Amino acid sequence: MRVVTYNVLGLQGYPPGEALEALGSFGSDAHIDHFVKVFAELDADILGIEEGVTAPMMKGIAQKLGYHLATFASPTAYPGHVLSRYPIMQSRVFSHFDPTAEVVPFSRTAGAALLDVHGDQVWFVAIHLHPREVAMREREADLLKGHIE
Repeated sequence: MRVVTYNVLGLQGYPPGEALEALGSFGSDAHIDHFVKVFAELDADILGIEEGVTAPMMKGIAQKLGYHLATFASPTAYPGHVLSRYPIMQSRVFSHFDPTAEVVPFSRTAGAALLDVHGDQVWFVAIHLHPREVAMREREADLLKGHIE
């Protein structure tokens, strides 16, 4: 089983100016086809996406790849996704927004997808911890441990 995680930076490409020139306008067929090709070349059975795009855009990519898709909302602006060659039986989002909380539970996104891997049930956990704040990363790791148990 080949498992890959990939921070796609909202499918913007990098550096932005050169990417726009090379990929065409955001969401265009050429732009989407570029990322379909990139993802296909990874040859992943399961691909965890960080800093993804909207669910409809990912749905189009999943359809072109022939992969199953689970999406995880973000309380900020960084949705996550799981693309899987294996059927997805259910998914759970851990990064819910609570308007009474002082901070969001996960700064980016966190969720899990239950996969049917040749008759075995396997949970794939997708998380994007805060990139710089160590204290927040530790808090997020502790929250994730509670979900995994």
